Amino acid sequence: LRPVPPFFTYLQASIRKMVETTGSLLERLLPKSIHAVTARGFELKVALFVLATSINFLW
Repeated sequence: LRPVPPFFTYLQASIRKMVETTGSLLERLLPKSIHAVTARGFELKVALFVLATSINFLW
């Protein structure tokens, strides 16, 4: 088994940091919970939330 070269380890760490930061930023935009009684109500709330977030980025 050949050890991983140092440059590859550095590359993995830097890409992982970018992915984790992006995930964390997206998680902050999402609500903690979505209360809906029906599947259609859930879809409507998610769609409206995405629309509102998109409009918020335009301002």
